[in-house]
Amino acid sequence: MTRFYTPLTLLPTRGRWILRLAQHAVLSAARGMGLWRLIGLGARIFRNWSDCPVIGPDGKPFWIDLRKGGFAYVTTGWCTAEIEPFISTLPSDAIVLDIGANIGVWTRLLSAQCTAGHVYAFEPSPTTFRRLKKNCASRHNVTCVQCALVAKNGMALFSGEEVDPKLRSIQNAAGGSTVEVATRRLDDWAREKGITRIDFVKIDVEGFEEDVLMPSLELLERFRPTLCFEFVPEFASTRSSYGGTNLIPALSRIGYQIRRLDKEGRAFADFQASEDWTNDYLASFPGGPIMGTFSSSEQIRL
Repeated sequence: MTRFYTPLTLLPTRGRWILRLAQHAVLSAARGMGLWRLIGLGARIFRNWSDCPVIGPDGKPFWIDLRKGGFAYVTTGWCTAEIEPFISTLPSDAIVLDIGANIGVWTRLLSAQCTAGHVYAFEPSPTTFRRLKKNCASRHNVTCVQCALVAKNGMALFSGEEVDPKLRSIQNAAGGSTVEVATRRLDDWAREKGITRIDFVKIDVEGFEEDVLMPSLELLERFRPTLCFEFVPEFASTRSSYGGTNLIPALSRIGYQIRRLDKEGRAFADFQASEDWTNDYLASFPGGPIMGTFSSSEQIRL
C-alpha cells in the first residue's frame, strides 16, 4: 500500500535545513521528541512556514501551516493508505460530501477521482477554510462551504485558532478563544441547494458525527450514500448532543451494513479493539458499492 511521505523540495528556502534535520530525526526515532514545539517556534521566525508549499497526497503542491500540525505532514506523510483503495472505486461522476474537510487532503483525492462529479467540502474554521479554498482553487469540481453541519441551523461558537485542529469543536471543549461560525442541518442544506443525489459522504468532525447524521437519517435512507466516518464513542459522549451511543444502531436500523477499517484499508464486521484498527468506519446499504455483496461475518478487502 502506498503511503505518501512529503518531499521537502517545495518547502521555503529559509529554514529548510532545520526541517530536513527535524524530519530525519522524527522518522529515525519514530517519535516526536518535542520537535513539534521547535517547529512552532521556528514558524515565528520564518514567516513563510505559516503558509508553505509541500508535495500533497496527489503529487501536486499543497499549502500547509507548520504552526498548526503541518509538521506531521512533513514527517509522517498524509496517512491516506487506508482510504486510497476505497476512493479509487468511486464512479467518476460521483457526488461527494467532505464534511470536516480541514485543509483539503481528502477533498483533493476525491476531486481527482470524481472528475465528472462534484465534491462539496465543508469547513467552519475561518483560517482553515481559507487554506482549504487555496488548496482547491484549481479544482473545477469542488465547492467549498464555510459552515458547520450540526443539529440546528443558526450560529455557534467554534474553538479559536490557538486550539489544536484535532481538538476544535462547536462546544469549545478544549477551552481558549472562540469564533462565531454558521451552522446548518445537512438535510436543510441539501434541500436548499437542490441536491438530488449523494453517492459518498466522508465525515471527520471530532465527536460531532451524530449531530451531523442523526437529524438527516431520512436523507440518508433516500439517497443511500456510502459513508466513511471517524467515530470514537468515548470522545463523542462528551460532545454529541445525542450521547455518543446512537449513531451505529441508528444507521443499522435504516439498513446500513457497517465495517471498521484497519490500517491497511481492510474492513471488518468485528469491532473488537485491536492495535491494527483505525477509528474509521465504512457503511453502505446491501447491494450498494464496496460492501453490498459481503455477509456480516466476512473480512472485506477493499
